[in-house]
Amino acid sequence: MPKAIRDISQLVELAKRDDATEIRVKKITSGPRKGIVKLKVRTSKYLHTLTLDRKNAFRASKLISSLRSHVKCVNV
Repeated sequence: MPKAIRDISQLVELAKRDDATEIRVKKITSGPRKGIVKLKVRTSKYLHTLTLDRKNAFRASKLISSLRSHVKCVNV
């Protein structure tokens, strides 16, 4: 079951949990939603999604680099 996350700190907390298995990063490169980055955290029960708009998309790379030691990161 998917769930939407609105805050970056919630994503960090979820990624550091024991049941979090991976983070998927999806960068939208064309169309009207160009520049949006989606970060998806897979836990045992839910797939949590954080959508970063163009203004906050630069935070995604910093966030991924800080979470690589906790969870496997996959670029889609």
